[in-house]
Amino acid sequence: MNTKVAAIAAAAVVAVAGGGYLIADRVADARAQTVLEDLAASLGTGEQLTWSGVDAEPFGRGVTVRGLTYQRADGYQARIASLRAEGLTPEGGAETADLTDVVMTLPDAGVVTIGGIAATAVAPLPDIPDQADDAEAVAHLLGGLGVGTLVLTQVEARPDDRSVSMTAKTLTFADVAAGRYGRVTLEGAALAATDGTAMSLQRLAVAGLDLGGIGRMDEDALQVAAGNAFGITELGLTELSLTGPTVSFGVGGVTVDGIERVDGVLVSSNTRIDHVTLPASVVADENPVAGAMLQALGRDTVDLSVEAVQRFDADSGALTLGPLRVRSEGMGEAVLQADLRDVPLVELAAALDADDFAAAEAMAGRISLVGASLTYTDDRLADVLIDDLSGGDRQGFADMAAAMVAMEAQEAVSAEDAAMVAEAVRAFLVGGNAFSITLQPTAPVLLPVALAALQMGQGSAALALKVEGR
Repeated sequence: MNTKVAAIAAAAVVAVAGGGYLIADRVADARAQTVLEDLAASLGTGEQLTWSGVDAEPFGRGVTVRGLTYQRADGYQARIASLRAEGLTPEGGAETADLTDVVMTLPDAGVVTIGGIAATAVAPLPDIPDQADDAEAVAHLLGGLGVGTLVLTQVEARPDDRSVSMTAKTLTFADVAAGRYGRVTLEGAALAATDGTAMSLQRLAVAGLDLGGIGRMDEDALQVAAGNAFGITELGLTELSLTGPTVSFGVGGVTVDGIERVDGVLVSSNTRIDHVTLPASVVADENPVAGAMLQALGRDTVDLSVEAVQRFDADSGALTLGPLRVRSEGMGEAVLQADLRDVPLVELAAALDADDFAAAEAMAGRISLVGASLTYTDDRLADVLIDDLSGGDRQGFADMAAAMVAMEAQEAVSAEDAAMVAEAVRAFLVGGNAFSITLQPTAPVLLPVALAALQMGQGSAALALKVEGR
């Protein structure tokens, strides 16, 4: 082929290619239009799907639908200003999907608006039975959703009477497949009601959520999932506040991690709840004694923090409970810890789930106590109360209290144990710092034997009971 012929051929290819793109673009638009028309025609009685425009790029690159509206005769309506999907698959999935200005009107309920929805790695949506109501349809969707990421921004829900407004800056789902949610994160949530009630939440994150049973509408699966905390592996909450005419409540943070399961039973976890606060007046209404203590401490709020750790070794049956730590600002901190062995934790949970209390009691009787301790460390409570009760004679008050304890304890425990407890009380009342009870037997003791020893006042001999105050 000479150069002239080659040049003419190249020009022809360019011309055909250019014209072909325009033709392909029109064909793609027409096909997208046809798909929407077929979908609209397949709807049931009282349902309607409309749109203002559609633009499909050739060669499967993407499609944009503008002014998409779905409505039903019962008043339900969903409007989407713009929907764009790229990387469409024949099965109905997409590489990406973006929706803007979504408005859903729920009959006799209210309106939900979403500024934007962005999704990646979108799997085909699950089939929803024609007879399913709205709640069932949502359940099927939650149980069958599949996305790499799904991000909702500027979400607001409000009822028809506008008595309350619920908003969120972002709601994110990640790694969702077959009803399992790798991570769900809610940020910047708030609630405001016309009666003055208000709630705010900085952040909530949940990992490992399993909602497969919801999608299958399987009640048995749901009960099992609920007993297993729906498979959650981590939970974190930051800055929750609830205020109103009759309530004032706050939580600085919640963290749950270190979760381990054996045969669906939660056996290990770390839980921490920081700075749960509420007005002292609420406590005083329910418990006047506690209210008086708070007043003596000069506190107008209760501030509680809790930590709970549980560790289980399935191979050895060793179970460590604690530290279980409860702290109240101004009052002090109590810490409990217990070490057990030969614990059939999974079997015990199954027996309790089956209400087989006889089997559970028999299993518990084979558990051994390795050791346990309970310690109270004072903040200001002991000093304030002791100074008030002693009238300035702390030593004299301690001596009197110790004598009373020794006399009463002798009726329940050995003389040796009674003297030890009395001396611990005396030391605590003088020092006002800490009080501890420890069980540390030289060898593990079966729980029934340990309880019997305590009831018979033989704690020192059988369990190496130690009571100390300082």
